[in-house]
Amino acid sequence: MGNSNSGRPRIRPYLGMFLRLGVADVAGLGAGDRLSLRWSTGANIGVYGTDFGIELRFSCDGAPTRQAVELERLPCNFGGTRPMLRCPPCGRRCRSLYLRGRYFVCRHCTGARYWTQTASPDARMAQRVRRLQKRLAPDEDPDDYMLDWVPDRPRGMRRATYRRLVGRLERVNDSRDAYLEPGLLRLLARLMPDDEIADLLKGRT
Repeated sequence: MGNSNSGRPRIRPYLGMFLRLGVADVAGLGAGDRLSLRWSTGANIGVYGTDFGIELRFSCDGAPTRQAVELERLPCNFGGTRPMLRCPPCGRRCRSLYLRGRYFVCRHCTGARYWTQTASPDARMAQRVRRLQKRLAPDEDPDDYMLDWVPDRPRGMRRATYRRLVGRLERVNDSRDAYLEPGLLRLLARLMPDDEIADLLKGRT
């Protein structure tokens, strides 16, 4: 029999939890070239061009680390090439590597999923609302407002586009309310008498 800490972990690892190195960041490096990549978290690494690809130099938990990564250029059907990174552990071609532990590896080697595969339906709908709010108010930070906030039409946006985005925003919020309502009613059933819940529901109809 499982205890209170058994079962699935509360927080599943997802790719957004790891530092990401994209092939576009390093594709232009030639042998002998060097650049420094910095993330919003303050983390930074040095990238050095080599004859076979790149070499990553960074510090992880106070220990200096060097990691060689092969950069392969695949021919395209209509000319030119497409750069791809080779995952050092498994050799899989990929466009992004993620810092898992002390080394950069591909998505499969991290064992992590995309955020949308780990988040609850409520969290996914809330993210959609924030994205729509950001489109309607690009100069504002939607995180400072309630999810039911509908921004005014921004200058330069066509009225038809504005109505379409507002309609989409309202539909997502309605779906989110419908998803959350059963849980809210169960909570109220534990905290309020039945007659007060009935009066509350009457006021909504």
